[in-house]
Amino acid sequence: MLESQFQVNNPKGIHSRVAKEISSIAGNYDSSIKIAHGDEVADAISILEVLSLGIPFATSFSVQVEGSDATEAMNSLRHLFEKTDDP
Repeated sequence: MLESQFQVNNPKGIHSRVAKEISSIAGNYDSSIKIAHGDEVADAISILEVLSLGIPFATSFSVQVEGSDATEAMNSLRHLFEKTDDP
């Protein structure tokens, strides 16, 4: 299992367009992808679960990826989370 910490760089936080992009990326991989913020954990494939985390700008969260293509999935998410503009 891979786990990485990220900080939200988008001034709007993780909003619907970002959640949709996360879900889309997660759907491209066989690995299980979870996003954790505080005590809450969301399945990255679910836009609603990701949105329910309510992750605002400049807040840290973690991503856990487990599966045969975990490295590729984490790299795709890392690229998304390091952007400061909307996807």
